[in-house]
Amino acid sequence: MACFVRYFYHAYQLITEVEGMSEVVGSAAGTLWDYLSEYGPASVSKLTKETELDTKLVQRALGWLAREDKISFEMKGRTELVTLK
Repeated sequence: MACFVRYFYHAYQLITEVEGMSEVVGSAAGTLWDYLSEYGPASVSKLTKETELDTKLVQRALGWLAREDKISFEMKGRTELVTLK
């Protein structure tokens, strides 16, 4: 029985972590959206520097926005820019 309880406790912890991560990534996506709305197209490195978000978090937030079809990517010379749709 103790093993069964431990399993469900561990599963609960994982679900809680995922739900918390969704909130963090969603908030970061909002930050990126606000930045792009105010300043226009930007490279990923500029977004990371200007918003002071962690690189991995920026990548996750961009994935979130791309999945929702809110952003697009375009090349300007050798630089890939993120733009709002």
